[in-house]
Amino acid sequence: MMDTYHNLTLKVKMGIKWTVENTNAKWILKCDDDVWADIRGLEEYLKELDHTKPYLIGRIKGDVPRSTAEDYMDERWIDNKYNGTIYPKYADGAAGYVISRAVAEYIASNFNKLENYVLEDASMGIWIDESPLKNAMHYVQDYSRFKNSANGGPKKCLRPGRSKNQTLVYGHKLGHVKMEKCHQLMTKLYNLTQFQ
Repeated sequence: MMDTYHNLTLKVKMGIKWTVENTNAKWILKCDDDVWADIRGLEEYLKELDHTKPYLIGRIKGDVPRSTAEDYMDERWIDNKYNGTIYPKYADGAAGYVISRAVAEYIASNFNKLENYVLEDASMGIWIDESPLKNAMHYVQDYSRFKNSANGGPKKCLRPGRSKNQTLVYGHKLGHVKMEKCHQLMTKLYNLTQFQ
């Protein structure tokens, strides 16, 4: 596979398939390379949820119109494959999102049947919407822990103390300096406190 923008959906599918076939992971975090994640905090957060049930966790979007040439001059986002006018619910990839093993197994076992739509994050929503998991799906909307605004500086990646609403995934367009700062601040926080 050539690593291009139009192959992002295929890359996501391949990553999920590889993870299902080669690991016992209960949860999969999908995030871009310009996103910072508190893996330790995510593990703690996910302990209370059942990975055998279908989950999509993050900043859930709904009623998003399909990307057309009338909407975008940048053809990378024009979606001529999806026939609907509104995308089904999906998670904002700029803030990262988590799927359960149940969702991952569905994607891996239907790898060749699932269409590679233009937008990789909307693709996840379409696959779920067209799957037998649809009616059992748990959508967890979490704006406080999955953030997609990198404009406020590196301290946005944490709050004082270890709160229940601690940011777990922070992005998009974080440069290496901000990512390093978030990592340093979180490392310091973990060294000073423990989860209760």
